[in-house]
Amino acid sequence: MKLEFRLLITLCLSLTSFRSMAMANNYVSVVCGQKHVLIKSGYAEGVPPLDKPTDFYLQNYGQTNECRLKSGDTVRVRLGFEFYGERHAQVSWVSVWFDRKKWISRTSVEVNGLDDARADEIDISADGIRVCTVHGPIGGSDEGDGDGKKQKPVCKFVARSDLSNVIDTHESERFDPSNNPLVPPTILLGREDTLCKTMTALNKDTSRSGVELVEHLWLNFPTGQSIRIDPSPDSTGQEWAVSDKFDIDNGGGIRHVYHRLQSMGYWENYDIYVVLNNAGYQRFLLTAMTDKDLLENAESVWPMDWSGHGHRLATGKIVGSLAVSLSISKNSSEKEDIPLNQLKITPFSYKDQTYLLLSSNQSSDGLGLVVNPHPAGAFDQRCVFRAGVTNF
Repeated sequence: MKLEFRLLITLCLSLTSFRSMAMANNYVSVVCGQKHVLIKSGYAEGVPPLDKPTDFYLQNYGQTNECRLKSGDTVRVRLGFEFYGERHAQVSWVSVWFDRKKWISRTSVEVNGLDDARADEIDISADGIRVCTVHGPIGGSDEGDGDGKKQKPVCKFVARSDLSNVIDTHESERFDPSNNPLVPPTILLGREDTLCKTMTALNKDTSRSGVELVEHLWLNFPTGQSIRIDPSPDSTGQEWAVSDKFDIDNGGGIRHVYHRLQSMGYWENYDIYVVLNNAGYQRFLLTAMTDKDLLENAESVWPMDWSGHGHRLATGKIVGSLAVSLSISKNSSEKEDIPLNQLKITPFSYKDQTYLLLSSNQSSDGLGLVVNPHPAGAFDQRCVFRAGVTNF
């Protein structure tokens, strides 16, 4: 295999998705007593078991729940998180409302620095809040220092009279757990488009869009899920054998699509799609093309052809400096540049057409862009979504 091709496409055999990392381990347990609500941060493999029917656990993505004290007061707890830094370390926090009055806002429950303070335990009652803090990550550092479990917490009590007495009007009076943590995305482009409106119409069947590292971007795929095609490994990687129901580039015929996940570094990876028509695919099988020939003779190679930059093989050597540039609002010069080394591509179908949801796997503002692909690497832009903002 040619060196330049290795630089362009390296098949990653096993990568854990950002979402599975975020959802599997960090959690907040909330114990609802008659007079107190106790919050504790924790770390476990998978969802921690429920000890009591009245307890509940929150796990990232703005999850929320509430309980009522014997006094009649309600306590609402919400957990959120974000990634930051070169290796996308995760930090988490909680916010607490007492009868819709915000008593705690973004109090850290998971940190990464050994000197960073986090709440190990939060006790809420009608009298006020008691917060006990420690320093360092929940599991400690690689050297075994800074393990919060080995520290003696420092606790502080704040009386109810010193806490907020102002109603947070952004919080609904009645809390419905079935509507959480879904926060509708904003449509920046395609507000009157049926497809765009369908994707943002949240309901009980709404599932996560599959966009990694796009927090709170909740979308309904028209088919109920993205196109999922079981890959069959061959000598060149993985082929997605597209059925005649899913014409991948809307060219009116079956396309043979090779999907690769290109890794450029510790957390930098992006999707590559090599598209062949049936004649090209049969020629490839008969002549045993090299991978270099496959790229050069493909009908299209996404996203290289989209960016409009020269030779596909040469592109791989400077991929970090290239980007797909898309408008984020109608009749506007405002553009969103998605670097190719961060591009996530999720195909789905709608009314016998194939669409692609594009996003950056390192985006901090939660943008999703829907395009309608065509042969030879062309596409039309259909929707742009910005992630809804959860109230913390």
